[in-house]
Amino acid sequence: MDEDREAVRKVFNLLSEETVLASGRLQAMVLNHADDEIWSGLEGAVLVEEWRNGKNWYL
Repeated sequence: MDEDREAVRKVFNLLSEETVLASGRLQAMVLNHADDEIWSGLEGAVLVEEWRNGKNWYL
């Protein structure tokens, strides 16, 4: 994993850790172009919707 991807992974890891520590009282919503290589395996990280490839996300 390159340096930029590793830095983004650290941000996602921090969000995961803090969300778990909050015991359900915190929800982190991230709008980012990071693919699942970055956040897969992190507790609580879930892909809800992928807004790419012409999807009308703004409607």
